[in-house]
Amino acid sequence: MITVATAGTRRISGGSVRMPPGGASRTHHHPDSDIIVAVVSGRAATIVWHDGEPEVLPHTVDEMCYVPAGLPHCAVNLSLSEPVLALEFRTDPEFNADVALLPNLEDQARALVEELRASPVF
Repeated sequence: MITVATAGTRRISGGSVRMPPGGASRTHHHPDSDIIVAVVSGRAATIVWHDGEPEVLPHTVDEMCYVPAGLPHCAVNLSLSEPVLALEFRTDPEFNADVALLPNLEDQARALVEELRASPVF
């Protein structure tokens, strides 16, 4: 991981993220940080909420996903048998300094995750 603590960065950080089979992050946002996620292996999706409406952004190997600062989102491993490995870059030099959980979206996120995993499209 490259952060202010490990490398003295001032405006950016990066690291590898491994999500186990069937994994999903808590619904959250980063008030001050833009994020880019690049999938190295596996099948992932990021659910984002624009004005309260969810949108699914599927991404797989060699694809990237951009999440602007303040946008509510949830990362999902679409597979129940394979992990996802991704590289994540943030404009937060500490990498996790500005994670704000959004418990009000958790039920909706879990329902969407189940729909995604059951869909033959994903």
